[in-house]
Amino acid sequence: MKRLTLVLSIIFSTILVGGIVHSETVRKILVECTECKGSGTVEKEVKCDICNSSGQVSCTTCSGSGRERCNLCNGTHQVKVKCRECYGTGSKNGVKCEECAGEGTVFETCESCESDGKNVCHTCDGKKTVDCSFCGGKGYNTLIRTCTKCGGDGKVEE
Repeated sequence: MKRLTLVLSIIFSTILVGGIVHSETVRKILVECTECKGSGTVEKEVKCDICNSSGQVSCTTCSGSGRERCNLCNGTHQVKVKCRECYGTGSKNGVKCEECAGEGTVFETCESCESDGKNVCHTCDGKKTVDCSFCGGKGYNTLIRTCTKCGGDGKVEE
């Protein structure tokens, strides 16, 4: 044990009047607490109830599917593009374009989502789960409490 402090408790009036300090004067020798190693606090790991100690939870963006609605076609599988026949003008050689019916645009299959209306989820990167925000993906939380052996002082009597 490492000795830290010697505390003498002498009545002040005894010193003032030149009294004799008797050998039964209270002496406390304080040493570092072995429970908290002098810090005054004790850490304890507690399992995370939110993720059931796995560190992972289902992705809320994709509801755990790993895929989310395509942001280019909004899940419709098709995108509106400029007509290639009339170059978006709606007419070709002064005649209404038959390809786009004079609209200047046509619908094509969305290449971003490969025509299924979904892309890999940007939040979980297709993994279907994300780190638990409660435990930071560790599966446990560290609780810090005051040491009961030393009352938070970090020192105990020898």
